[in-house]
Amino acid sequence: MRRKILMEDKCEQCGLESETAIHAVWECAMLDEIWEVVPGFEDQRQYAISNTRNLISVLQKKRKNLELMAMVMWTIWY
Repeated sequence: MRRKILMEDKCEQCGLESETAIHAVWECAMLDEIWEVVPGFEDQRQYAISNTRNLISVLQKKRKNLELMAMVMWTIWY
């Protein structure tokens, strides 16, 4: 099953927020259990992120493992 952005406004997982790309791989509350066990990303909820570019910038400043983040996001998406 492939993950995709739908034409409907709400996330099909949580039903609460608009399903943007950043919501689908980072912000959705349904992902908390995943990010809590990823080393270095247990605190991911503390970052106020507006888009992917902003996310990468913030995480670079915090010296987070961007390769690991990308692999987790890819796994979530697909």
